[in-house]
Amino acid sequence: MLPLAVASYLLLAAAEVTVALPGFAGTPDVPSQKRDFLVEYFSERLTAAGGLTVTTPSQIAAVLGVERQKQLLGCSDNSEACSAELAGALGVDALIIGSVAKVGEETAVTVKALDAKTSKVIASMSGRDRREEAVLDFLAAAATQLSAELLRKLRGVEVTPRSPPSRFGVKVWLPAALGLAAGVTSAALFGYAKSSEGRLKSGDPTVGDQAAAHRLAQGASTAQLVSGVMLGVAVAGVAVACLFYFLFADEPARRVELAGPLSFTAWSRGAP
Repeated sequence: MLPLAVASYLLLAAAEVTVALPGFAGTPDVPSQKRDFLVEYFSERLTAAGGLTVTTPSQIAAVLGVERQKQLLGCSDNSEACSAELAGALGVDALIIGSVAKVGEETAVTVKALDAKTSKVIASMSGRDRREEAVLDFLAAAATQLSAELLRKLRGVEVTPRSPPSRFGVKVWLPAALGLAAGVTSAALFGYAKSSEGRLKSGDPTVGDQAAAHRLAQGASTAQLVSGVMLGVAVAGVAVACLFYFLFADEPARRVELAGPLSFTAWSRGAP
């Protein structure tokens, strides 16, 4: 298993795609500080997705200059001159451009990956929501999908998507399972105690002599006592499981719908 994991890591590292992220264009009602934050966050998510070497806006500005960088933010999908200039200056395989706009009370975000040599769109996706955290979720999911698409189309490397994360880890199901087992045991012992008491009260002849009846009464008393203890364990187990679920378990997966030529449903834990 370990050699396979190492081989997979080396393969992914050797197939890395270089991308340039000039920044996000935006409408006048979107503050530049907000655009800069979203670009920085998106750049971090792209890097974290794996398989990409990202040239950030500050690095592009150092090579091309701030003014030329601002001009490049207005590149259209068919602007081969922009793509050729960035590809030649930075030596990247692809460009990732985006835009941020206010649509009523919602924030709309669009991101596109362009082949740096042909200017053809490799992947394009968009999303909008009035909640800021939903916009970040969209960017995190889009970064994962863009990374997978760039590796597949430019390097021929297939990246298996991760399964949605779950809150039901061992720290949740283990105390819950113990609580369930204790609850079943408690119910069984309580049933035995009540059944024994019923036999004694009804004078069941199968009980036997007085000594046998005494032993049966003691057994019923002990079973009822242990049943109460196990019931307490069951309640404690369920309580601990609930506590871990709500307070200490991983953040629940958020379902993110992305619209575009590569419409898909992605999952994100949010920012680490």
